Amino acid sequence: MSNLNKNSIEKTLGILNNHGVDKINIRSIGGGRTTNTIFPTNELENILKHIKSIDSEANIYSTFNYFNISNKEAVSDNDIERIKFILLDIDPVRPSGTVSTNEQKEEAKKVFDNCLQYLEDNSIQYYYTFDSGNGYHALIPVSIDANKVNQDTIKKLLYLLDDKFSTEKAHVDKSVHNPARITRFYGTLNTKGIQIKPECCRISKFLYDKADGNTNDFNIIKGIISKNKVEDIDIDNMMTRKPYLLVKNPMEWLSSHNLTVEKIKDLDDGGCLYKFHKCPMRDHHNPDNGHYFIVKENNKCYFGCHHDSCGNQNVHTFNTKYPCPHELLLYYDETPSFEGIKNGKRYKFYDYILDKTGVIVEDKKKGPIWISSNPIFINNVIYNRDTKEFDYEIQSLSIGQTENTFYLKGNQLNALSLRNILSKKGVMVNNEYKLLTYLQLLANKAKIRNIHNCVGWIKYDNKLVYNISKNYGDDKESVLNKDSIFKLSSSGDYEHVISLINNEILGTNMEIALAVSFSPIVLGYISKVEFPGLGAFLINLMGRSSTGKTTALHFIQSVYGSPIENLKTFNSTSNALVNILSDNYGVATVIDELSSSSIKDMTSLVYQIAGGKSKERLNSDATQKEQKTFSTNVICSSEIGFRSKLKDNPGLRMRLIEIELNDSWTKDASSSHNIKKLASKNYGLLANKFMECLFAHERGSQLILDHFKKARDKIITKIPESEYRDRISIPYATILASVSLINELLNIQLDEEKILQLFIKLEEKEIPNRKGIPEGTYEKIIEFVHKNATKFYYDKPTVRSSGKIGIIKKESQSAYAYIFTGEFEKFLHRELKFEDVKLAINRLINEEIIINESDKKRKASRIYIAKTRENCYKVKVPLEDYNLIINDIGRDTEDFVKTKPSSMFDSFESESVDDLDLS
Repeated sequence: MSNLNKNSIEKTLGILNNHGVDKINIRSIGGGRTTNTIFPTNELENILKHIKSIDSEANIYSTFNYFNISNKEAVSDNDIERIKFILLDIDPVRPSGTVSTNEQKEEAKKVFDNCLQYLEDNSIQYYYTFDSGNGYHALIPVSIDANKVNQDTIKKLLYLLDDKFSTEKAHVDKSVHNPARITRFYGTLNTKGIQIKPECCRISKFLYDKADGNTNDFNIIKGIISKNKVEDIDIDNMMTRKPYLLVKNPMEWLSSHNLTVEKIKDLDDGGCLYKFHKCPMRDHHNPDNGHYFIVKENNKCYFGCHHDSCGNQNVHTFNTKYPCPHELLLYYDETPSFEGIKNGKRYKFYDYILDKTGVIVEDKKKGPIWISSNPIFINNVIYNRDTKEFDYEIQSLSIGQTENTFYLKGNQLNALSLRNILSKKGVMVNNEYKLLTYLQLLANKAKIRNIHNCVGWIKYDNKLVYNISKNYGDDKESVLNKDSIFKLSSSGDYEHVISLINNEILGTNMEIALAVSFSPIVLGYISKVEFPGLGAFLINLMGRSSTGKTTALHFIQSVYGSPIENLKTFNSTSNALVNILSDNYGVATVIDELSSSSIKDMTSLVYQIAGGKSKERLNSDATQKEQKTFSTNVICSSEIGFRSKLKDNPGLRMRLIEIELNDSWTKDASSSHNIKKLASKNYGLLANKFMECLFAHERGSQLILDHFKKARDKIITKIPESEYRDRISIPYATILASVSLINELLNIQLDEEKILQLFIKLEEKEIPNRKGIPEGTYEKIIEFVHKNATKFYYDKPTVRSSGKIGIIKKESQSAYAYIFTGEFEKFLHRELKFEDVKLAINRLINEEIIINESDKKRKASRIYIAKTRENCYKVKVPLEDYNLIINDIGRDTEDFVKTKPSSMFDSFESESVDDLDLS
């Protein structure tokens, strides 16, 4: 079956061309890479030829508004000069990465038809319709400037349609309002979900023309927005601005006044949105518009109406007209606020009254008793899910009516502490015991806000969730502790990040940085489910200066949070560096420039990083300090190899990947500047989007393990065979799995094969070093022999002498240095920095640097020196080096025998001059 519908492509291009869109940006995503190409809309054959050249698994999109550039590959919002169409995009709700079923698609059709009918009823009668493959699209022709005001109007229209017609089974896409938005290139195959059943994918196609070249009057759309008072309709955000009433049984309350409601839809938090038959507050000309009644899961009831004449209505004005029976009200009818207190509101909690004069308790015998002359209340109870401790967010109108928000630790909420603590906050307490009771009553009914200290993958109640600035994968919302060392807030626009990736990252070595940035998420997860206690890995971006390493680190950090706040340096102590890793189980720790470190030997630090825990230490009272743990990838940069800072240890080498590139990381200096600039303003978005997509996927977090296992199998079959192949495949697989996860979940097509080939080259280069004997070790041993030439015996000495370290002998046509075992092992440890000397000896024998000719169980050679048997390690010395050594000490063995100057030396013919006793 062909993957193209030529008639639909031709019709699509004709529609765009007829409305003045003479160029389009065709973008393919998937099939291993992303392409961006600009074509005139009248070049049908060239466009068809281009599409046929694209991988059959790729999704093909195009722009639909007017731009006048031709010297760029990708078009951005700033390039659009005229908005020619409004895109209406209706998709059914379904698991991420799946093809819609016929039934799901039919649900989208219902919402689609309702939206179009509403637009026609409101005089928007011109449009073109399309089958997108998984849902339905309409292009609504307009002709307006691409300014912010017009963009905002389009956005409000989509929000209005979503609010009116989206259902539990299909929804209006509210995100397609920006001018450079791409849409399905109609007539091409929609391959979303191709991983599951390729045969189920459908070709998008043109449906019908209800415009015939005509353009809608944009003023009509403005009128629709004005009439409906549309804001960005978001129930959760809207409710944060509205008062509520706590009611035990809301439906019973409404029934007591003969009010009936119709359920519209369920809300994400478990609450429900209802609608009255008509506005209960007053009659309106359009009785179907705008009034709502919301009941949230925590018994909060909201009322509102979007009509102008009901602009001041809320649940309190509703309660005034339709009073809630007293027995249905929960303990207090409104959360206190600074604004309410200043405006004269009184809040009652059992026998306590809070108003702008302070806090009063009604005593049945004594009457009103002032317990504080300043208004004070608990705004939130804060529960730390990691420490299992409660704190309290207190708000008060302190001295001079100063709004003050502060926090009390759980152990500070006691009568003995309150007076002193609150007086420092400008709150005058008259009776701390009654105030304590009042605060305890508030605490029991206040909203609990969960926070977390740990980031990455954490298990709560046997459920594995991911913590960043907020949490994912749990029904209990949680935010990062404001006092955390991790600064993981989000800022900017996700579309700007995608634009940055498309324009500056794809096709460059920065793809490697993007893959590396997500590898801590993979590592943190597999350490919880597959390899408990895995610890951490070091990924070092190595190379000369001005190649973009710091830009790469800057971008990697921006995936999780502000690079300015979070990027660390090595200019710290080992304890400080380990401390910034603590409680991190899947968020990148990024440290710039190894050369700034004053730590000469980082072996101990890397041991701690590799083990995923800090050193065991004692407190001043000799009790054991709590050991810090972590499991994440530490990503750093250097101009020299990290191994120069380490003692030799093959195990540590398994924990270190050094990525050295011959080329620059970025396109050029200008690109590097753009990446840093945009990443500094748009950060923390990629990780959050990744988690949203991950937990929306039908496999959930299990998808990470699926990709990791596939990536590891692929790496093991591709990299050169070695004794460490299984172990080194783990850190490589965390990166390669990140590539395929990014491609699937974020629809960002990284070049997986390019990154796999990089790993193969890195491994080919590294395998010799992993034998435990670094390159150049033999040369350093010969250099040691040269430097200590006068400390050796030569050939056949007959007299013992102090200070000697071995003997050099010429045997046939070869020369050998026999070095005393103690001296040689001392040299390996002190000068060559071998930590495990015995292991180094074994490997030197395996490499035939130490010659062991007879007994394999005996590492050393046994040789007679001046009639005494000595244990030595035997190393071959090149003849030219042997001759140089002999010349340097003033004699060759044979010449020395021939030219003895007197009989004084007769008894010393086998000794060096240094052996003579001249005292």
